[in-house]
Amino acid sequence: MDKNRKLIALSLKWYDVRIHQGILEYAKNKQWDIVANPHMGLALDIPEADGQIVMLGPNDQRRARLVEEHNVPAVDLSHYSSLDIPRIYPDNKKVGRLTAEEFLSKGFTQFAVFSTQSHWYVDDRRYGFCTATGEKGFVAQNWHMPQPDQHKGSFSPSGTDRETIEKWLIESPKPIAVYAIEDEGAAMLMRACHYLGLSVPEQVAFIGTNNDPVICPYTEVPLSSIDLNWEGVGYEAAAQLDRLMQGEPLEKRLSLIEPKGLIPRKSSDIVAIEDLRVATALSYIKANCHRHLSVSEITKELDMPLRTLQWAFKRSMNCSIQDEVSRCRLGHVKKMLLTTDRNIGQIAKDLGFSSAQYMNHFFSKSTGQTPNEFRQGNRVAAS
Repeated sequence: MDKNRKLIALSLKWYDVRIHQGILEYAKNKQWDIVANPHMGLALDIPEADGQIVMLGPNDQRRARLVEEHNVPAVDLSHYSSLDIPRIYPDNKKVGRLTAEEFLSKGFTQFAVFSTQSHWYVDDRRYGFCTATGEKGFVAQNWHMPQPDQHKGSFSPSGTDRETIEKWLIESPKPIAVYAIEDEGAAMLMRACHYLGLSVPEQVAFIGTNNDPVICPYTEVPLSSIDLNWEGVGYEAAAQLDRLMQGEPLEKRLSLIEPKGLIPRKSSDIVAIEDLRVATALSYIKANCHRHLSVSEITKELDMPLRTLQWAFKRSMNCSIQDEVSRCRLGHVKKMLLTTDRNIGQIAKDLGFSSAQYMNHFFSKSTGQTPNEFRQGNRVAAS
């Protein structure tokens, strides 16, 4: 038996594989054996462990007692703890601020924060969001609906909860940007929007929190979400535990880990436009401008006279429908030039241009450069 190997107990109140992955990433060059029970929230009682990574919180008396009884180095994945040991947690105020900055950059002026739980991290995320919107002169509505864990994320077709949600969503000025403190809450409100006939993201845009891999890609409109960086939390916890096991004292008791940032999906992929007709047209253009897209197709899809939509576009966007299609098409050409090695003819075919010559003419007229000049110049600048 190798006496240099360390046995590490990972004992969490709730399990997230990303925390485990972060710990394993740090430990891959260490002689560590990590014991965890992903399927249960029971405290792990392993007296022979050399170190512990635990999740205590202020009321987890069993885990706190085991940490004290075993008297080995320990790190807590909680913001608040009943023991005076190092703690690592996501920076929740920064999470809220990042969400607000994303919505503000898209031109939103109406905001709401939705929560179903009453915890300190809810307050921190709400504080970060409301502070950032308040700095720009906006007030965010506070939508709070307490729900027990067993009902979390559900949307009942009857009852007072349903009536409250309908009132919020229907009576709020549109477009509105909704920050959901948890992904489950965003999914619930999105289902309510579908039931009420409200368009996401044209009328109600959503950003959730946690980038839950079994929620965000699979909602009716895929959900944008802030990635809390649980891998980074796990990695930092392992690094601090390693220092403790080597006898190094740690003066800092709480380390806040920066979020990875926004993982954008369709639920927030919109510029705030008050005219729903224009917002819907913009969504359709963005989803289809990777191919040849005519103005007549757009008006047919929206079942709207050309003159009406042209007038609405000019009023809201100060440009024509064709101008917006061309701008979006140009963005696709640039992206392919910079991110692929496909030649000009292949790109023209992929994007539905009638010929490479026509794409060259379109690109040169818009940018003053040929596609090849743009590709070479920007790749040199990036290298």
